[in-house]
Amino acid sequence: VAERYMSVLRAESAVAVSKSYVASLESHTEDTKNRFEFGDVPRNEYLAASVTLADARQKLLQAQNALDYARSEYNRFLGRPLLTVVSLDPDVSIDRLVPNNIALEEMISMASRNRDELATLDSQARALEKQADSARAASRPQLALTGGYQYMENQFLTDDEFWMAGVAFQWSLFDGGQARKRAASLRQKAVAIGHNRADFESMVALQVRKSWNDRDEAEGRLTVADSAVIQAVENLRVVSDRYDAGASTNVEVLDAAALHEQSLSNRDNARFALALAKLRLARAAGVL
Repeated sequence: VAERYMSVLRAESAVAVSKSYVASLESHTEDTKNRFEFGDVPRNEYLAASVTLADARQKLLQAQNALDYARSEYNRFLGRPLLTVVSLDPDVSIDRLVPNNIALEEMISMASRNRDELATLDSQARALEKQADSARAASRPQLALTGGYQYMENQFLTDDEFWMAGVAFQWSLFDGGQARKRAASLRQKAVAIGHNRADFESMVALQVRKSWNDRDEAEGRLTVADSAVIQAVENLRVVSDRYDAGASTNVEVLDAAALHEQSLSNRDNARFALALAKLRLARAAGVL
């Protein structure tokens, strides 16, 4: 559910970036058209801007289609009608699940305590050990004490109350080793589950370590992407100003706009990759 939640948010962000890119190209194309009509720029510059705008509009349609699919998949996964309106909170809190000040080894220890799979394997092993003890005890002396009380309201009996007590003793001196074999078989199964438990605990530790590293990588990517967006915005502003002053070409403006759009997409990819990495780390640690 969390992954599909993030997929919807990512698709919504992609649509927003595409719309912004289209709006920027529409403004530039209109400006190029006006300058072409006044004879300031050649016709091919206007044509190049128009083609780039058409391509951006196609990408916007693809982004909108991807958003519709992401929302439908989210609804289907929740068992809701596909056309149910999906309105999600983009500022959902994730850091509270796994605070940043927790060390990796502490996270691995937390996972060993919290993961339900490990607790289930422990319970299965203990149950088999108890069954083995019970099977082995079947070949040992069995002593049973019984007692009871009965009240009978009957006119033909002298007493209405009856007390009963009994002692039972049973000892199978020889059962062909069946009890011992059953107990040994059950204990062997318990040992096998113990091995599986140790192997799975190692796998859990590996999952935590991978999720931990993925989170650190995503944080680094986001830092780089934020810096790239700032540079792309400034680059687009400078190129646009130069183009207005006649010191830059149309191709440079289109390239700068494309770089700006790509930097925004990269930042969104990094942002949602970080959110997913945090969710997967919380899942690996057994707190989600």
